[in-house]
Amino acid sequence: MQKTFSLLIVFAALIFLSFNAAALVVKDIPNYMNFYVEQQTISFTVENDSGFTQDFSIEVSAPIKSEFIGSVPEALASEEKVEVQIKFYPEDRFIGSTYESAITITLGEASEKKDLTLKFNERDECPIGLSATQKNKTANGTEVIELSLLISSNSTEEQTIKFSGIKALPSNWLYEPQNKSFSLESNGEKSLLLTITPRSTFKGSAFINFECLGLEKSKKIELNFTQKGFASGFVTAISGIPWIDIILVLIAALLLIAFVARLVIRIKG
Repeated sequence: MQKTFSLLIVFAALIFLSFNAAALVVKDIPNYMNFYVEQQTISFTVENDSGFTQDFSIEVSAPIKSEFIGSVPEALASEEKVEVQIKFYPEDRFIGSTYESAITITLGEASEKKDLTLKFNERDECPIGLSATQKNKTANGTEVIELSLLISSNSTEEQTIKFSGIKALPSNWLYEPQNKSFSLESNGEKSLLLTITPRSTFKGSAFINFECLGLEKSKKIELNFTQKGFASGFVTAISGIPWIDIILVLIAALLLIAFVARLVIRIKG
């Protein structure tokens, strides 16, 4: 009887352990990450497939900084599913290297270790992020396009950033500043305002260019400007001339026209 009872206990324990091991379900976790410059985020789901609440934890082993996006619960209820997001921050010192890391997920007594290979590629562009917004406005009687840029660092080191111009603009368009250099802290941000003065009708793409670490980074923008006919062009052309001079020129033009008209009449007469 005692032997039978002991066997039942062992059998129950094996069933419990088997049931507990099957309780942890991990889906969609990657095994490889390819870094260039920017931070990257992975996401996966974890499910408690058991019939009771169990303690839950995740451990990341990697040579670079990582953090969870959002909170990670300390326990999962029965049949509860949670999405986990982890952001990884590449570091300059690892460029050109490959490292093996791991993510360990623990639910109750069950645990799964997922290997994760991190490859840090050589840079092929200046490590910054660029976003741009634009609006048309009138300044001192002249139509301009204002570009508001947000430059964000994707490097773990402070670096010098140089605005090196705008390519593919019409040759008669102007912009300022012509060039500008500034320091950008690790993972920092900086705003820059560019003012473009259109001189002709144009619809197409242009490229805002920056340089750092001997590499370039471009931001493509779409421009659509229509010049408002002769009157608008005339006002733009004379915007820097004193009004008294303009009036004198107009009077002289009228007198010249009148003189030519009289001369033509006399010749015909």
